[in-house]
Amino acid sequence: MSIRFLHTADLQIGKPFRQFPTDLASKLRDARFETLKRSASLARDHRVDAVFVAGDCFDEIAVDDATLRRFMVALELFDGMWVLLPGNHDPAVTESPWSGLRRLSLPASVSIADEPTPLSIRGKAVVLPAPLCRRREATDLTQWFDTAATEDRFIRIGLAHGSVRELLPEGSGAPNPIARDRAERARLDYLALGDWHGRLQVSERTWYSGTPEPDRFPSNEPGYVLEVAIENPGALPLVEEIPIGRHRWIDQRVELTPGDRDQICEDVRRAVGVPITNWRTSSYVCDYRAPSIWLRIWPWMTFSTISERASSISKTTTPV
Repeated sequence: MSIRFLHTADLQIGKPFRQFPTDLASKLRDARFETLKRSASLARDHRVDAVFVAGDCFDEIAVDDATLRRFMVALELFDGMWVLLPGNHDPAVTESPWSGLRRLSLPASVSIADEPTPLSIRGKAVVLPAPLCRRREATDLTQWFDTAATEDRFIRIGLAHGSVRELLPEGSGAPNPIARDRAERARLDYLALGDWHGRLQVSERTWYSGTPEPDRFPSNEPGYVLEVAIENPGALPLVEEIPIGRHRWIDQRVELTPGDRDQICEDVRRAVGVPITNWRTSSYVCDYRAPSIWLRIWPWMTFSTISERASSISKTTTPV
C-alpha cells in the first residue's frame, strides 16, 4: 500500500518583516501566501494523498481573522488532507491561530495535529505528531514515537519541529531537541521535520523540508517543498526536491573592476548572473584597498538603485 505526500514547514504566514519599509514588507508577506497557493496547486496537480506541514504555519501566536481566512482560502486549492503541526512560533496554547481556525469552521480535510495522538491518512499510513505547546521544550517530544503502536500494514510517518543539534550548524538550533536516530528507533518510514529553514537530509528516512519561501540570507537552500513517495511499510522513501519559492535572496561578494558607474554595474550584472532589471542592492561594503562590494539583493526592486549605489562606489573607490 503506497502513499505520496508533500512535506513542507516554516510557512511563517504573517511574518512582519519589520526591517523593511512598509510597502516592501507587505510584498514579502503576500509572497508567503502565494507560495502556499502554489504548494496547494502542486499537491492537487500531482494528486498526492496529503500535505504535511511540520510546524510554524504562522509566524506569531496572535493572528487576526483576515489572515486566518486568507490562509484557509489558500488551503482550498488542494481538497485532500492537510496535517498542520504547531511549532515554536505558533505553539498550541489556549489562544492561538489554531483556536482561531477552529472558531472559523476549519474544513474537515484539515487536521490540526495539536495532540500527540496517531492520525490515520486515507487508510494507508499513520502520522505520529510531536506538537509544541510552548516555544521551548528541554525534552525530546518525539520520544513517544518509539512505543506508539500501529498496525503493520500502515506506513509510519513522524511529524516534528525542532533541532537535530548534532547535525545543524553551530548556533542554528533553538531548544526542542530531536534525536538524530529517531526514525530508526521508532521504526518510522519517514520523519518530516521543520524548524531549520533550509532543505536538509538528516538520514535516508529523515528530512528538513526548509521554508518554501526564503525569508533571509543564509545559504541553506530554502525555497523547496519535498514530494515523498513510499511504496509500502519498510520501503525507503523516494524524495523529490521541488523548487517552489518566489524570491531569491542573494548575499554575494563582488570584485569590482576600476572604472565608472557603468563598469561597476556590469561587474554586478555578471556576478549575479540574472537580468538586473528587477533587482537592486540593499547594502554594500566597500574595501578601499581591493575594491569590492558585498551585495544583499532582493528581487522586486528597480535597477535604478543599483546604479545609484554603483555611482557612489565609483566615487569612493577612485584612487586619490
